[in-house]
Amino acid sequence: VTSFTTDVSKPLRAGDTLTATLAGTPGGKATFSIPGVVEDIAMKETSPGVYTGTYTATKSASAPRASVLGKLVAGGVTSALIQAPGTLIIDTQPPKITDFGPARDATVETEHPLIYATFSHNGGVEVDSAATKITLDGKDVTSDASVTASLFTYKPSDALASGGHTVLVTVADGAGNVATQSWGFKVSTSKVIQSFTTNEPSGKAVGAGATVVFTLKAQP
Repeated sequence: VTSFTTDVSKPLRAGDTLTATLAGTPGGKATFSIPGVVEDIAMKETSPGVYTGTYTATKSASAPRASVLGKLVAGGVTSALIQAPGTLIIDTQPPKITDFGPARDATVETEHPLIYATFSHNGGVEVDSAATKITLDGKDVTSDASVTASLFTYKPSDALASGGHTVLVTVADGAGNVATQSWGFKVSTSKVIQSFTTNEPSGKAVGAGATVVFTLKAQP
């Protein structure tokens, strides 16, 4: 074997194809493997001494940093394994939006609520903050939000109207896998709870058998 290379320059997503090229003795049998992902993929001799093979990433494949190894059997001699330059990242799963607020269908008592979501991507390529998009009631507010690879936060500068509002967030990892999450919440301009009182004066000792009445006034 005189050389072994691949054409990969970025992480592979599901459906992406890697092409491996091995050069060596003509008339042999060449294979390549990605340890932990796939073994002994047959390579075709496309010209004398030049062998090529392909691998297409499946939805279940994952490799945070894998080697691509080639070998050639020719004239009854098996070559030593040869590693292609660099390492391979296979990331076929989208990131996860693990938490967000205000909670789905929650009612908040402020016209300037903190809107946020957190992201995770176990074992994969981290979220590309530049590819994150946030809309509130259909308006793109990404430029006014604080966005990192693990979360975004946004607090409206203009007061939100009373009633329902909808948030839509789209995130993508460095491999291009995309995830979206949408949820709604309500803004109330009147307090859910107006008062909470008891019939007993503060600091008064209450004996056994005494009845203490608590009164909570709130929206029905």
